[in-house]
Amino acid sequence: MCINPTTLSCPTFTGPNYAAARATFTSNTVTEEQSIAILIMAWKSINASDSDIWRRDMVEQAALEEAENRRVAEVAETQAAALEAARVEAQQDEMKKN
Repeated sequence: MCINPTTLSCPTFTGPNYAAARATFTSNTVTEEQSIAILIMAWKSINASDSDIWRRDMVEQAALEEAENRRVAEVAETQAAALEAARVEAQQDEMKKN
């Protein structure tokens, strides 16, 4: 999920772009205002679920990034130790020659 759903605002569902959605629920027993309320409740429910998923994904992504950073640091530390060991060995070899 690329868009942070926690930052989204619920539409009012009153505009012409939502006429078909309102018509889906409007009937002899359900007014247009009730249809709008249904659409708002549905949007909020879906957004809450999407927000939970997004937060969970962000925690997981942060954990993966932290693990990768630790791995990179360990590799760098191992390489630095190997370079230092090679330097010490070369220095000892040079001292033996003299």
